[in-house]
Amino acid sequence: MIKPNKKIREVLFSIIPASYRIKKVPMSTELSDRKLFVETIKTLKKIEERKDFMLSEIGMDVTAYEDMFFRIIENLFKIAFSSEQTKLIQDYLYDLSPDREWDGFVRIKIDKKEERMFDIKTPEKLWSVLQQFR
Repeated sequence: MIKPNKKIREVLFSIIPASYRIKKVPMSTELSDRKLFVETIKTLKKIEERKDFMLSEIGMDVTAYEDMFFRIIENLFKIAFSSEQTKLIQDYLYDLSPDREWDGFVRIKIDKKEERMFDIKTPEKLWSVLQQFR
């Protein structure tokens, strides 16, 4: 089995014959957290879609079974995020995102006087908005 660094070095050498030093750079915590969050939100959306499909097409309601797992996930969100952030995540997953008519924007109260519109159409954009209110 060829080591990945050796293969990369061979390919680079075939393009430009020179000596290469390849080293792994650890992913930053911020980037890692973002990646995990986006992956989690996408997976939760797929689970919701599968649950809806099973109910409408097969007539099987798995809500009671999945409820405990969702409760655990939501509790972990509550540990990692403020109550307002958790509410926005829940709204995104269960109310806004499934709505085909939704344009992707939400109005969020910044302080007692000001509200602003934010685009949270994708999990990546949701993450960016959540980071503004840490």
